[in-house]
Amino acid sequence: METLLGVLLWIVSALWSLVWLLIGGWVSTALQIIVLVLGYYAYRYGWRRAPYEAWRGVRAMARWGWAWLRGVEAMAGAPESGRAREIEVVREIRVKEFGDVNLSSLLNVSMLVGLLLIAVSLP
Repeated sequence: METLLGVLLWIVSALWSLVWLLIGGWVSTALQIIVLVLGYYAYRYGWRRAPYEAWRGVRAMARWGWAWLRGVEAMAGAPESGRAREIEVVREIRVKEFGDVNLSSLLNVSMLVGLLLIAVSLP
């Protein structure tokens, strides 16, 4: 019976060590991230204002996370106070006309020119 309890204790101890190692890794990683963020805020705002600004950032992230969990559009602002919604302005989007060039078109043309140059340069 003592051997069985010894083996059971060894298994539980090994599992606890593994869990503690994983938790310790997550905790140290989280603390390193927190120290880096606080260092950034101290560099940007100075050591007196840094805690306040960091706290504002934490609150903003917490509000965003809570809104995301609830499925509400994040950072939508405060609820309207009984007034009617303003009429939204609809912008007219014109269709692309001949001669309009965008980045995607330029990349496509440059790829085709490059392939053509490679084909011409091969014997």
